[in-house]
Amino acid sequence: MNYSRIALAALGATVAYFVVGGILFGALPSLRTEFLKYPAVYRTQDDMKRVMPMGMISILVSIFVVAVLYAMAYPAGGGVLDGARFGTLIGVFAVCGFALHNHMILNIGIKLTVGQASAYFVQWLVVGIGYRIAEYKGLVRGIIVRSPTIGQGFLGGLKQIVGGQIGAYAEMCEQAREQAYELLLQHARELRANAVVGVRYESSEVGRQGSATEVLCYGTAVVIQRS
Repeated sequence: MNYSRIALAALGATVAYFVVGGILFGALPSLRTEFLKYPAVYRTQDDMKRVMPMGMISILVSIFVVAVLYAMAYPAGGGVLDGARFGTLIGVFAVCGFALHNHMILNIGIKLTVGQASAYFVQWLVVGIGYRIAEYKGLVRGIIVRSPTIGQGFLGGLKQIVGGQIGAYAEMCEQAREQAYELLLQHARELRANAVVGVRYESSEVGRQGSATEVLCYGTAVVIQRS
């Protein structure tokens, strides 16, 4: 996972978050003034300006966390629709976990709650718009040929006698798939790609009486950028 790129994306998304927020507050003046009806609950405008830097840092950190979650959910890179779906989920979380929750525990009216909920949802939807493929680098692959170790062969042979799941052979196959995947990523990095899409696995037996297993992992190396 490229954390430097994620941090850069989070910084850009934070700017977009506040730009969209500014547009919403400009288009809906009631969002700026509605909280003034609840002086016992909310800070004054001057006091809000005083703590604004801390709030901006907290938003940056939260967006960075969302970007990491996005990268974990779409390791091969997602498209605009994937990002929109992801942003929608985060937006619903913000609406339910913050706006509606605040309405329940704070003495604020439904108008302010609806305004906050709308702003949260739209801002996080914008943040969630994902990545696009900017360049195709070509086919990448990783090939590994493995045979069971002495221990795996012995345990696997015993298990074949009694029947059931052969854990030793499953372990060997999983190791082969993992090594093939690592070789695939190494090939992609050599092409200066930052993602691989359409990843597939294929396997076949090689050697005398299928004594070894070949595992091929392949996909398309691409360069993705934030939309």
